[in-house]
Amino acid sequence: MSQGLQLLSAVLAANSRAAMRMLDPGLFTPEELPARNFIVNHYRAYGQRPTPEVCRENGHRLVPATEPVDYYLTRVKNRAIGRAWQAAHPSFAQAMAQANVEQGVQVLTQMVREANRFNTTSAVISLADAAQMVREDYDVARDLDGLRGITFGWEPLDQITLGQADGDVTVFVARPGIGKSWTMLYCALAAWRAGHSVLFVSMEMTVLQTARRYIAMLSGLNPKSIREGRMSTWAQDLLYDTINSTENGAPFHFLAGDLERSVADVDNLAMEFTPDIIFVDAAYLLDPENRGGKFAKYAKHETLQDVFKGLKQLATRRNVPVTVSVQFNRTKDEQGKKGLDQIGGSDWIGQIASNVLSIDLGEEPNQRTTRRYKLHKARDADDGFEFETNFAFSPFDMEFRREIIDDETAATAEMVDLQEHML
Repeated sequence: MSQGLQLLSAVLAANSRAAMRMLDPGLFTPEELPARNFIVNHYRAYGQRPTPEVCRENGHRLVPATEPVDYYLTRVKNRAIGRAWQAAHPSFAQAMAQANVEQGVQVLTQMVREANRFNTTSAVISLADAAQMVREDYDVARDLDGLRGITFGWEPLDQITLGQADGDVTVFVARPGIGKSWTMLYCALAAWRAGHSVLFVSMEMTVLQTARRYIAMLSGLNPKSIREGRMSTWAQDLLYDTINSTENGAPFHFLAGDLERSVADVDNLAMEFTPDIIFVDAAYLLDPENRGGKFAKYAKHETLQDVFKGLKQLATRRNVPVTVSVQFNRTKDEQGKKGLDQIGGSDWIGQIASNVLSIDLGEEPNQRTTRRYKLHKARDADDGFEFETNFAFSPFDMEFRREIIDDETAATAEMVDLQEHML
């Protein structure tokens, strides 16, 4: 039975862009490669996966899959490594027979290089191989039409950060009641609307509460009106139409944390559903592993370090962005300056995160209906970017309002502009 064709079936069933990116042509046999190329080219041309029926109509009959993507991916990787070694074996045997050490070393080096190409868990890679990875990554970025990473939902922020990249951990931090959960759901909705599959873990709310907020965002309706069951006929029809529309599009899965979920639980779901991006709301309530394990006796800050270390490992291992929300330290002055050392009881969180954004109330007199975001840290980008969004519920609106420029920054910008005009 063709393992490569089973992998393709599993990828189509997962409907995940992250899974599509795993389809290295070197993993497939010459007989399987045409089906792989058809699926990848269809996805690039139309932005969505072909159905198995479309594959059959174009002469590509897949083999049904009963296991998740990672199962078949591991099998075809091992198969590809074995094929590479078999191809190199005659040359290595010849070198051994002739006692040609130099040739033997060259063949062995090539065999290890082929293994490292497919064995992504390898931590040590030569400069030549790493440079080739940079070239391949550059070629992808060059040919890409649109945002490289996954959108936040606010275009100015996307332009600065290039979106949420694979392996990144993004942290939204705020005090209680400011809007962390709304922000997480807004970013999740933006990702889903852009065609990305989503896994959303809420450690504080039930699935119903989380889904109700999400449907309110998707429809633009007031979440309170949905909860109360009091809406006009027009609004009710819109609600039902929105609910029915969720059957289309990329997969979106909710998980209620129930205060008993661990990083391992999230990792297992990531392996099962292969999402393009993972959101964990109130990530500080996660356990490093199942409650009652060896971490139960640790101090809170030590547990948090292990949680966020685990989330970073998850993002790297699954090669997907992980976005989380946490709280500022309660011991800090509420009106004081907020920084990376004041996040969630551990300064280690700010160190491992790729992007860190704080959330505050908007400026007076729109304090209740706006929110202020500040980029404290960004991977390969300048930090300090501040902007304001709407924060309204009737109708729902969290759209970008304006960039915030403080007086000192504005004065510096004016001076630079004046100097440029004088030259």
